[in-house]
Amino acid sequence: MKPKKNNMINRNNPDKRAVSYLNTPRLTAFMLIAAIILSIVTAVWTKDRTTRILHGEAIERLNTYNSYLLDKVGTYIAFSKVMAERPYVIGYLKHPGDQNTMNDFLLQYNDSIGASIVYIINKAGVVVGTSNYKNTDSLAGKDLSFRDYFKKALMGSPDEDIAIGTTTKKLGYYRSYPVRDDVSGEILGVTAIKYDANIFSPQNTNSREIVLIADDDGVIFNTSDKRYLYHTLHKLPEDVLQKIRHDKLYADEPLLPLPIIRESEKDGMKFVTIRHSEQSQTGKGYTDTEFMMVGTQDNATVWNLHLLVELSDVGVAVKKNIVYVLLLMFICYLIGIFMIHRDKSRKDLLESYNDLLGQMAIVDKHVTEQEIINSVLKLSLSSEPIELHLQRKLDVILEHLSQPKGCIFLYNESLKVLQIAAHRGFRDEQLAQCSAVPIGQCLCGLAASTKEVVFSSNGKEDARHTTTHDGMSDHGHYCVPIVSTDKQTDRVLGVINVYVDAGYERNDDDELFIKNMAHVIAGVILRKQELQLIELDRTESLTTLAAGIAHEINNPLSFIKTSVSSFQKNLAKVEHFIRHTLLSQELSSSEQTESSHKKNILDAISMMNTKINSSNKGIERIMEIVNGLRTFTRLNKTDIEELDMNKCIDEALSMRINKDSEVMIVREYGQLPPYLCESRSMNQCFYNIIDNAVQAVNEVGTIRIVTAITGVEGELIQIRIEDDGVGMSEDAVKQAFVPFFTTKEVGSGKGLGLAMVDGIIKRHGGKVSIESAEGKGTAITILLPLMQNKMFYN
Repeated sequence: MKPKKNNMINRNNPDKRAVSYLNTPRLTAFMLIAAIILSIVTAVWTKDRTTRILHGEAIERLNTYNSYLLDKVGTYIAFSKVMAERPYVIGYLKHPGDQNTMNDFLLQYNDSIGASIVYIINKAGVVVGTSNYKNTDSLAGKDLSFRDYFKKALMGSPDEDIAIGTTTKKLGYYRSYPVRDDVSGEILGVTAIKYDANIFSPQNTNSREIVLIADDDGVIFNTSDKRYLYHTLHKLPEDVLQKIRHDKLYADEPLLPLPIIRESEKDGMKFVTIRHSEQSQTGKGYTDTEFMMVGTQDNATVWNLHLLVELSDVGVAVKKNIVYVLLLMFICYLIGIFMIHRDKSRKDLLESYNDLLGQMAIVDKHVTEQEIINSVLKLSLSSEPIELHLQRKLDVILEHLSQPKGCIFLYNESLKVLQIAAHRGFRDEQLAQCSAVPIGQCLCGLAASTKEVVFSSNGKEDARHTTTHDGMSDHGHYCVPIVSTDKQTDRVLGVINVYVDAGYERNDDDELFIKNMAHVIAGVILRKQELQLIELDRTESLTTLAAGIAHEINNPLSFIKTSVSSFQKNLAKVEHFIRHTLLSQELSSSEQTESSHKKNILDAISMMNTKINSSNKGIERIMEIVNGLRTFTRLNKTDIEELDMNKCIDEALSMRINKDSEVMIVREYGQLPPYLCESRSMNQCFYNIIDNAVQAVNEVGTIRIVTAITGVEGELIQIRIEDDGVGMSEDAVKQAFVPFFTTKEVGSGKGLGLAMVDGIIKRHGGKVSIESAEGKGTAITILLPLMQNKMFYN
């Protein structure tokens, strides 16, 4: 439960002096503990913040430098392509000529682009032209078929690579491009350009940072700290090392991993500790330095940039901020000493004020409880339906306890279940599951069976909470039984169920309040039940009277129908005799005159037949009404029985709509299982809805009735009755279920029809809703739970 507003220092125990004054030793101890805690928090926060700043700056610098390298290398790509597309180079590879002339040409091209070596390789992988032909480390005639950049270019894909030259013994950056026949498109060979690897050398590096440039395998081929040249970022797998050796990428370099002794990650940042061996006067030793390692990953290049940022500045920033915090704490300490001495002079005044507030709290509590009791008693005196009574009382309970969700169950003695009569905060699927709770089942059923308060701090984990639904969150319950105030019967009338937050501790004051409310509600329910018994007795009398009238009418009506039928048969015989016997003979003139009179008799007989047929129709209509009345009252059946809902609707239609009526009935019936219910009430329910619909269409419109099985798992029967009549306003829809509210003229209706429908459907654990708009008709939808039927069968 949410705590009540507290206007005093200690409201629960006004006699206890809640104001405790700190003395100087206590303040000193408190400030020391606070200084230690704040120093730790400051150190952690400063380290984290400074590290993040360094991380962001490092990423920005790496991205800038990577963009610079991409721009620089982008021009080298164009140079290799231009060389491969030269007609002179294409012709040379197609028809090899003077190699010296080609070498001179390559030398001039090399000088113009500032490369180290420019050379041409034929399809066999042999260098057939090179710009360094005059040097002792000339590539002329060398077999470079093992190089990856040659293999990929020969397959038609330009390539780049980092490697130490097998002839020059110098590290370089290689660009290759396939040379194609300008007619057939066949690859004739490969042009290659080697640049000095110093193009990657970082400029203007910080003394506390180390730049590492590595290839795709993690081999460092350029760095601002030469100690790490030809090291690897991590230990390479044996197969990767073997491939590097086979491709002769780094000659005989050992390719040892960086001397990382510790590494960790936090919030996407990587930290490493590197150990350096040192030689001092005392002997051989080592130093460990912690770095933050930041790197870039670009699959489109053969290099990756990494930055090791030393974290010594972080420690300096931490120390400086801790000094600031301690200085601030010392100032607060001085202020606290001043406040202690000032507050002592106000002690007596505060104690007196606290006593006064305590007395006011007690008075306020009594006033609040009295106001709630008065409001509940006022509600109890009204003539509203029990469901509306309970809904308003539930709102009062939940508002007082500051809870958004709860319900009130009423006990159905015939079904032996608890049914929801009022609720707030329930979704449709939860209403369907909790529409009928058997006694002894779940928390509410236990409260009803034991007649004791059942409390649960977390229903989701409580084994007694057996009814669950999808998406159910953690919550607790107060389930308080509503027991008859008559001590002789001591029977259960229902249960109040209030939802509380998960982990809520049981509170005696709140529990006592709910129990008192349950006692008041019990009195209201008993009073309403007495009124219902009186009304039921009156209804039973009317039903008996209607059944007697139907019986008394049925007997003479049967006699009249038999007599009329006999008379009509005899009349037919007379007509046959006159028509076929007397009129068929040859007659004299005097006899013809007599025959004319006989024809007049036949015309009279025909008119009598017409009247008799009309009488038969009237008799049949009266018999249909009598039979419908007998069916409607269900005098020969028990009150609770299985009904064919579709047939039940048809019977209500036949009772309300004449055969000659111009109302069009559209039936869209689905296959429904037999439904166990209170048959009289259900007949009355459908009759009231259809009666309203017929009046709304003014006897000339269309009424559409749809029945179906619905719900997530087919657990509901849906009945929808629509009309295209005058419709209702938005305000009228809101008050449609309020007793004695009607939109009809004075004397035309009592306003009880839909109120009865709402009560009947709720009594069966269902729900009824209205959709309407003025001039567009009205649709009433009924949802009835099938789960209730399963409990009947059990």
